[in-house]
Amino acid sequence: MSTAVVRTAAPRPAAGAHRGLLPVVLTATFMTSLDVFVVNVALPSLQSGLGAGRAAVQWTVAGFALALAAGLVAAGRLGDRYGRRRVFALGLALFTAASAGCGLAPGVGVLVAARVLQGGAAALMGPQVLVILRTAYEGPAQARAFARYGLTMGVGAVLGQLIGGPASWSTSRSAWRCWPWSAGASRSRGRPGGPAPTRPGSRRPRPR
Repeated sequence: MSTAVVRTAAPRPAAGAHRGLLPVVLTATFMTSLDVFVVNVALPSLQSGLGAGRAAVQWTVAGFALALAAGLVAAGRLGDRYGRRRVFALGLALFTAASAGCGLAPGVGVLVAARVLQGGAAALMGPQVLVILRTAYEGPAQARAFARYGLTMGVGAVLGQLIGGPASWSTSRSAWRCWPWSAGASRSRGRPGGPAPTRPGSRRPRPR
């Protein structure tokens, strides 16, 4: 009596997943985490460079965090309705533009407005990244993708403080302007030009 051996294929990325997909979405995650922390250490240089009061400068931190937290739920719904790739790309473009606005801000009011826009743009990308990882990978590949997602958030938080440190130690009043440009440059290099982070079912059908 012969015994049939059934072999199960190892889980692979779902159809439509691209090899460059993970670096793109993790770059967005890294910069979002970095931007939460990078300003904290650079606040003294920023305050002296703009001649702003303590409360006004604190809004550069709070504005980003509030816009990010307030926009997450709405951004997730926009991704369901209009497609996650589109919403992710929109958030990426807005974040890059807001980073340029931070670097060129002539006063604290413009800087705070640009930081709020940055937070809103980060909110647009955040939910899309999680769902993209959930739908584009399966099995062990999905577990590895989420492990790298968590690691990326931690590394971004640490490096944010390390990058902001030289700006706070520098005697130049314009030293703080370096971090928005570094953030925008990293974002533009990670733009989702080729990979399409979608698969059947990644966009919910509209209710009839």
